[in-house]
Amino acid sequence: METVKKLSFILILFGIGAVIGSWIVAENISKQIKKREELTPEQVVASFYGKWKNDQNPFSDGFHTFKVDITDNFKSFLIDFSEDFDPVVCSNEFPSNYSLSQAEIEGDSARIFFEGTSHAVVNLKMFNNRWLIDSVVCK
Repeated sequence: METVKKLSFILILFGIGAVIGSWIVAENISKQIKKREELTPEQVVASFYGKWKNDQNPFSDGFHTFKVDITDNFKSFLIDFSEDFDPVVCSNEFPSNYSLSQAEIEGDSARIFFEGTSHAVVNLKMFNNRWLIDSVVCK
């Protein structure tokens, strides 16, 4: 009988720990989602280009690294892209130096100008209270 009480007590403590642990995880996820929602267009584009520059072959993983930054429409475009240059930087290689302009925001759309060895306009759309890259237009 004493063993059953000890085992019951351990199970109760384990259950309490699981509930508290689940609550902590849920709170952290909620904070991360909220933080993503608060990113400005400039922050989204800077993050995207930083990840794109550091990824040796961004086309290889189905863009899973970038899924929080881009719309499904842009992801489809990148998957189907067959030209012999990088459609994100509009050249064959990522430039050693590049700059991004301040966003021009109109309603739920924004655009940022990318300047490196080439020029592009990065268009963003607001989806579910988050800015996402919807296209890159080479100039």
